[in-house]
Amino acid sequence: MFTTSLADARAATTPDDAESREVTSRVPADEAARGKAFWQDDELPAKSAEQKASEQAVAKGQRVEVGSLTNETNRVFANSDGTFTVETSPVPERVRKGGAWVPVDTSLVARADGRLVPKAAQDVVLSGGGDAPLATMTRDGRTYELGSPWKLPAPRVDGSLAVYESVRPGIDLVVQVRPDGFTQNLVVHSRRAAADPALAKIRFPVRTTGLTVKTSPSGSVSLVDAGGHAVFSSSAALMWDSAHAPAAPAAATARHASLTTAAAGTGGEDGPLLADPAAKTAVADVSMAGGALSLTPDRSFLSAADTTYPVVIDPPAVSASLTGWTTIWSSSSGTSFWKTSHALGVGYDAYVDNKKAKSLFQFDTRRVAGKKILNATFTAYEIWSANCDKRDVNLYRTNPISGSTTWSNPPTGWSYVTKVSAAKGFSSSCPDGDVEFNATAAVAYTAKAKSTTTTLGPDGQ
Repeated sequence: MFTTSLADARAATTPDDAESREVTSRVPADEAARGKAFWQDDELPAKSAEQKASEQAVAKGQRVEVGSLTNETNRVFANSDGTFTVETSPVPERVRKGGAWVPVDTSLVARADGRLVPKAAQDVVLSGGGDAPLATMTRDGRTYELGSPWKLPAPRVDGSLAVYESVRPGIDLVVQVRPDGFTQNLVVHSRRAAADPALAKIRFPVRTTGLTVKTSPSGSVSLVDAGGHAVFSSSAALMWDSAHAPAAPAAATARHASLTTAAAGTGGEDGPLLADPAAKTAVADVSMAGGALSLTPDRSFLSAADTTYPVVIDPPAVSASLTGWTTIWSSSSGTSFWKTSHALGVGYDAYVDNKKAKSLFQFDTRRVAGKKILNATFTAYEIWSANCDKRDVNLYRTNPISGSTTWSNPPTGWSYVTKVSAAKGFSSSCPDGDVEFNATAAVAYTAKAKSTTTTLGPDGQ
């Protein structure tokens, strides 16, 4: 509401002659003169969804969801004290199904035609075996279809995994459905299997509808629509072995993160094919050309004496979105790990790769743009630390991240927010768990700037 108060005003000079005096009438103005036609039918504006939810919350003494503001990654709640809370995740947590939002469920079920689909997730269809495409992903009428390099056996289904066993001797092809897409993992079980000439360069046939391919030097591949907007994307393919050791690959390792703001954040995803914190890693070359996604594994990694088998090769394919996450490594300074399924590390890895790692999470905070932020909490789930000795982890706000973010092309605008001391996941003395940061200053800044996203990066250095 905008209110203006006007004080009484008089002219600088007041003529004395009678002709200049204002003539007034004691006869009331009629309705037309008073403009009744313009105001008599005016009504108060309809209450917004937020107002209705706030009134219900006050009446019930408990928070009420503002359903019209719910989307894949965000939920908005009216609190009983008149404030609002937004919970936001970088990963989709719900999907629209049957006209209602339901929690994401990536468990696979068979269709009548034998193909596999998730119970509730991104529109992904997996092969039931034979010559059918390995995976087909559809969004807004645009389609990305990925074929298999080899004929597929009937899959063994385990939750969100479709395991196509022995596509080559000693090699399984495992597709995992994620909330926002899928990964196709080649699991190489032995050194003998790794010597297969078929692994020299692996070609996955690709077909698209309404999309064209755009590649970047960082190893990421985008499938864009006619307007040049990314619909699907794929980052660099990571390789990791099965080494297990008490040492950690970083000062802290997180699987997922969430942001909760009052006036605004939650989220995350887990998966059985994540690398062990002590696993050695390498990057496989990925290219998209000639109607195929070509994957070239790092031969020196496969043949190294200290590589522990099985080895997993993991190129993901996901839907493009405002939200996302990435890790950047000093040892792979030009490589993008946008929306990687690998655990996200923070700090210095003196145990495995001798690299420094930073991880970043990007949240959709449009719902709090222009709002006064009372408090905000960023939560990361730490699965591993080098020991139980707590170390400081700083939290920074940065400018937005994308598939082109790498160690040598990091986001700009690093601004310190806060720090916590933590060590979780080394042993039963310091088990894995949530690490919470006070992110109020970061979200207040982006809310005031009316930014569409808030990007946060923990840094253990």
